[in-house]
Amino acid sequence: MGVASNWTLQQYISFVTIMMLVFGIAFQTPIAVFILVRTGLVSIVTLRNVRKYVLLGMAFVSAVATPSGDISR
Repeated sequence: MGVASNWTLQQYISFVTIMMLVFGIAFQTPIAVFILVRTGLVSIVTLRNVRKYVLLGMAFVSAVATPSGDISR
């Protein structure tokens, strides 16, 4: 098939570490928001009002984080 792996152990460990960190943060975010609301630091109304800005920020971060290589090579 002509497929070869060019990964080194250092690259693999770095990739796995970053993925664990990103997914850990993503899955802990709802818990953090729940705690902020329960302690009164953030209100539900505030979360509703800033929802569109959060979605815009997520779209921007996704666009920056996505590699821009051409997959049709």
